[in-house]
Amino acid sequence: MRCTDQQHMLHGYREFTRSRPSSVKLMHATVNSDAVPRGVGYLHVPAKNAQGYLSVQTFYTLYLCTTVINERDLVKAAKIRVKDIESDSITKHKDARTFTYHAKHRMNSSKDVIIHGILIDDKCYAGTCRNAPGTDHLHMYF
Repeated sequence: MRCTDQQHMLHGYREFTRSRPSSVKLMHATVNSDAVPRGVGYLHVPAKNAQGYLSVQTFYTLYLCTTVINERDLVKAAKIRVKDIESDSITKHKDARTFTYHAKHRMNSSKDVIIHGILIDDKCYAGTCRNAPGTDHLHMYF
């Protein structure tokens, strides 16, 4: 699941309404803190591809204080079938305080999904997102 509390970072954001309600419920790590997202849009996560980013569908909720993305969603955003991935790994370069996420395509290395980012307190942050016009940058954890 991918979600954020930063609505201004979502490209193509659409609010959920009574006639177009959310089909998901966010399950937080704490007891009795489930939430229904308020809307959905796309985060532009920097990536080594022709566009320079992956457009990852992300839900907006007020109940977080960060942005969380599951690494499987990066593969889906690259429009690659999960079954076409031979392996994936997160390598943490602790001295440099960086990481590399690498999903290796089974047949074609040009379709590999590669994300570089930074480590903060040993957690992976996907670097600075491409922000929506007129907004600040954001770091994402996954």
